[in-house]
Amino acid sequence: MLSCFEDLSNELIYEIFELLDFHHVYKAFYSLNARFYNLIFNSTIPIEVNLSSISKSTFQRYNKDIILPNKHRIHSLHLSNPC
Repeated sequence: MLSCFEDLSNELIYEIFELLDFHHVYKAFYSLNARFYNLIFNSTIPIEVNLSSISKSTFQRYNKDIILPNKHRIHSLHLSNPC
């Protein structure tokens, strides 16, 4: 029997998301389809953000799309400005 990731229940997908870095979840699933977009943005899973090794343009997009709309979900935020 062959299954697809999309066949998994929302609850199981949330459990998987909790094991992954949110930045990677966002990059992989954000624009996949409406279901995954809603799973990402309508969940109550705390977000741990590590933006220590991304470009300024990526940070600006991430700030607009993730940080500002999800301020209430951010559990930790790691930033750095390498010289």
